[in-house]
Amino acid sequence: MTLDETTADPFAALDQARLLLAMCVARGADTVDALASLAGVDPTDLDEDVQGLVRADLVTRDGAGRCRVNRNRWHELAQQLDRVASASSRSDMPASLPPALRKVPYFAQLGADELAQLVPSLRQQRHAAGDMVITEGQSSPGLFVVQSGHVRVFTTAASGRQQVLRVMGAGESLNEVPAFDGGPNPASVEAVEPAVLLLVPQDALDALLINSPRFARGMVRMLANRLRHMVALVEDLSFRQVTARIAKVLLQATAPAPGVGAGVEEIRALSQRDIADLAGTAREVVARSLHGMEREGLVRLDRGRVVVADAERLRALADGG
Repeated sequence: MTLDETTADPFAALDQARLLLAMCVARGADTVDALASLAGVDPTDLDEDVQGLVRADLVTRDGAGRCRVNRNRWHELAQQLDRVASASSRSDMPASLPPALRKVPYFAQLGADELAQLVPSLRQQRHAAGDMVITEGQSSPGLFVVQSGHVRVFTTAASGRQQVLRVMGAGESLNEVPAFDGGPNPASVEAVEPAVLLLVPQDALDALLINSPRFARGMVRMLANRLRHMVALVEDLSFRQVTARIAKVLLQATAPAPGVGAGVEEIRALSQRDIADLAGTAREVVARSLHGMEREGLVRLDRGRVVVADAERLRALADGG
């Protein structure tokens, strides 16, 4: 197998193989879930990387999903790459874009030269559940991309009441507005579970906007999409009755849509407080509404979990509100 047949980005493959080798041999993790836990990344993203390594014959997987590093193949590739590196400066090679950024359209289409400038500027941040990533009103350090886990974007009234604007997961970017206009953060961001985020500093964004028309066009399209979501959110909060808003939040798990509850489809369990913050109401109101929906057979309350029992009637309630 030649170098070109192995991978289009040999340095990225070598870095992944080193990571897998170190984890498998030194720490004994030999499944994708175990590797993802140690690496602090989403198992789905790592699974895609493992599949690439399997195709490159760097890793084998058995029927149970356990991984084994092909040490002979790994050393062979390492020697090939060393020869390539000695003949050409690594700075001339395409930079490896982290999987989370590959999911962001305006980053995924960047050229090799643009990537080479962007990737070294990225900064990784790890947050435990409940950690504040950014705080409303403070200065912005730049744009963030969620690498793994989920965060919630929210605003807080003087009374302390919160309104969740959106829940965001792996491959989604946030905090673009202050990153571009230089103003303070318009909202706070909190990790709802252990999360890893990539920070793209202000100067790196400015350089991309100036030098990459593709990046600028992609950013405009993304901001337009965010504006549509915010319009839908305002409409929901202004024109839908509270029970209808709660119904729409619950339906996000099966029918994702802009507006209240956007982004919660990947969250396995929502507390009544979570639903209240998403729907723009009080927890006591949510409790009464859920019990009413349960009596009518629309939902089931199972040990703190809300299970949609009749999606069609629940959708009619949401649309009628």
